[in-house]
Amino acid sequence: MRSPMQAMHARRRTILLVTLLATAAACKDKNTPTLATKRSALGDSADQVMFGLRHALTTAGVRRGELQADTAFFYDDMNRMELRKVNTIFFDRNGVKNATMSAKQGTYDVRTQKLDGRGDVVVTSEDGRKLKSPHLVYDRTLNQISSDTAFTYTSPGRNFSGIGFRSDPQLTNVTVLSGAKGGTVLPAGGLTRKPKP
Repeated sequence: MRSPMQAMHARRRTILLVTLLATAAACKDKNTPTLATKRSALGDSADQVMFGLRHALTTAGVRRGELQADTAFFYDDMNRMELRKVNTIFFDRNGVKNATMSAKQGTYDVRTQKLDGRGDVVVTSEDGRKLKSPHLVYDRTLNQISSDTAFTYTSPGRNFSGIGFRSDPQLTNVTVLSGAKGGTVLPAGGLTRKPKP
């Protein structure tokens, strides 16, 4: 027969064993959320970080636009900017605003003078024309926007879509590269012809 002391030690060992097994079982739970959060490494390796960026886009002294971004990360000795919440204002030769571009993200290369917009890119002219694409490139030296991805174009009386395009930022001369679909909407009452004199 066991002594009372031996019985007490046996109970303690049993309790300790059950506690260790429960702890080990809890460690094997794969559904336990991790505490670390996923962060962008952009800021860690950037030469400089700027909030509220405003950058003039000029060609041969002519103001072509103004690049704005919520956040800009500078790389490659300040020659490349990674941008968040991008807005660009385009101007004509006389400095009058004639179109805007917005995108979730972008990259501006100072050397090539190209702005690469990504994520819900929308270009809107002052007279109501609108082009939407997931990606487009603004080439400042050519004063041209272009893309090789799907896009839609809408304007008063005209809608079309396609794969790839080239255009001026004001959307007055849009060239579809492939897969053009769409047409012209006639005004109510149809077209009228002027009588010949």
